[in-house]
Amino acid sequence: MVHSLDSCNYLKIEPNNHLKFMKAKNGETDRIVMIQEQYIDQDGDTLYDDIYQLIISEMSLRDLLLIQSIFKCKTQNEIVQLIELQPDANLFFKSFLELNIQNLVSILAFDSRCIMVLLKKSEESGVNHEDFPVFYKLKLRDENNEVIFKSAIDIALENN
Repeated sequence: MVHSLDSCNYLKIEPNNHLKFMKAKNGETDRIVMIQEQYIDQDGDTLYDDIYQLIISEMSLRDLLLIQSIFKCKTQNEIVQLIELQPDANLFFKSFLELNIQNLVSILAFDSRCIMVLLKKSEESGVNHEDFPVFYKLKLRDENNEVIFKSAIDIALENN
C-alpha cells in the first residue's frame, strides 16, 4: 500500500516521494515504513524505487521491563550498568511505536557514556547499523510545546 500522507511528510526526502507501509508477516514482529520514489520506465509502466526504510519493532515483555527499568534509574551510572548487563544491543537500536517511533539510543543520547557503552556493545554483538540507523530526526516538543525535529547528535551536543 502506498501513501502520500501530509502527516508523514517529515519522513520524506522530497515532496514527491511516497510512503509504503508494510505490516508484519505471520510469525514476524517488525513493521516497515519505506520511502519510495515513483518513476515511469521506457515501457510506460509506473515503478517505485526504495530510497529508505524504517523498521518498527513490536515490543516484547522483556523489552518493556528493561525500558521501564531504564526510566526508573536514578543515576546515569545505573543506566550504564543496565546496558552492560544486556546480552545483546539490538534492543537499543530498534524503533518502537511505544517510544514514539524512537529508539533507545536516541533517548539515551543525553549521556555520552551511555552512547559509548551502547556502541561498544553493538560492535561486540554484531549489530548491523545499516538495519538500525543510529542518527535520524526525532519528533519532539520544545518549551513552547511546539513540534520540532532533532537527531540524537543534536540532543547529545545540547546536553554535553
